[in-house]
Amino acid sequence: MSYKKDVYEIAKDTFSDMENEIKDAIIDGDECPECYEQVENGCNNYPSLTEAAEIIDNCENEETDTGLWEGQQPEEALKSKAFWCQRNDAIADFCDLFNEVKDKYEEEAENEEGYGLFGEDGYQKRCADRAWDEVMR
Repeated sequence: MSYKKDVYEIAKDTFSDMENEIKDAIIDGDECPECYEQVENGCNNYPSLTEAAEIIDNCENEETDTGLWEGQQPEEALKSKAFWCQRNDAIADFCDLFNEVKDKYEEEAENEEGYGLFGEDGYQKRCADRAWDEVMR
């Protein structure tokens, strides 16, 4: 797999694991929920030097907080930076998925309103379920 696909899979797996929390946030009109710890669990904590170089070379959200690897030996610092870069990319993909489901939810809610179903018991959950299914299939 390519780096970008690997990162997307980390985000998507985390997103799937948080399905109920995400749907609740969308229904409540909240922003993307924090997913740092969950995403970190899916990231490669111990990349090889080759993997670390590939991650840093391909990341789109480079970590710049040098305090995260300060005091480490150069090889370990490179691996640590790669971990944080991969985490940042996965969180960005997670938030993109959230916004995509949220946009679909809003479309579904507009349709429900158009059919006179707005406010009916369970309409928000129906809309969230349909939006989720459309994005995650």
